[in-house]
Amino acid sequence: VLFKLCSFINCSAERGGAIDISGPGRLVFEDTSFKSCHAKGGGAIYSIVRSKIELRSSNKDNIYSISDCKATESGGVHGGAINMDASGELVITNYEIKNCEAPTGGA
Repeated sequence: VLFKLCSFINCSAERGGAIDISGPGRLVFEDTSFKSCHAKGGGAIYSIVRSKIELRSSNKDNIYSISDCKATESGGVHGGAINMDASGELVITNYEIKNCEAPTGGA
């Protein structure tokens, strides 16, 4: 699935403030930004299955980001920006993660 030229702002949820991936697959976020999203785990994106997530900006002079996102729960749930299990794959190209926080794993 391709998300292109999207903005996720002030999103909130139990898991993954903007995106909760509950099955294996591939998600590409191109020229898409996440700002001020929050959840118990994975402030912006939550994935606990074998998935591939790509974050990219098509123009290196116009960098998109996950910013100011927060995961609020401690104990086994992590990732101010992204919570992803070890079987997943994360690819970041010309993209920033900034000012995100969590009890464990700020990014």
